[in-house]
Amino acid sequence: MKGNYGRRRALDEHKKNVEISLTPLVESCLPEEILVAWERKRNTETDTKGSRTLEHLMTFLRLEVQGEEMVQFLVSSEKVSGKKINNCIFCEKYHPSERCFNARKMSLNAKRQLLSRKGDCFICLNRSGHSSKNCDAKNNINCSKCNFSHFEIMCPKLDKN
Repeated sequence: MKGNYGRRRALDEHKKNVEISLTPLVESCLPEEILVAWERKRNTETDTKGSRTLEHLMTFLRLEVQGEEMVQFLVSSEKVSGKKINNCIFCEKYHPSERCFNARKMSLNAKRQLLSRKGDCFICLNRSGHSSKNCDAKNNINCSKCNFSHFEIMCPKLDKN
């Protein structure tokens, strides 16, 4: 009986050691935006020490996948129903363009070239086929960095930092 208890304890210890080394390895393979979401979730939990387990990470990833599948389902339903889909003009994912994580890494010039090539508006970041000169939203959008009519993600001041 004592032998089984000792082996069980050794097995539990081995499992814990494997988990400790696997968790950072799995985290290092995650895309940056998923890693940011994982850290944000961990920071909102009261027990942040115990929340960095492989089990917690796998549960988080499972929920993220389920959420993404639900978004895809809803988006495909919107396409069928004829509602307009506003996916990001920078990365084509389903979030507002002004909050695009990938666009924050791009230079202002690269963002302008992309918008110009696609015929999208520099001010409202919409695919409405109008130019910035004719943008109806220019009086409603003010950059928090320079107070000009564009979203912060298009601010020349960000490009200099």
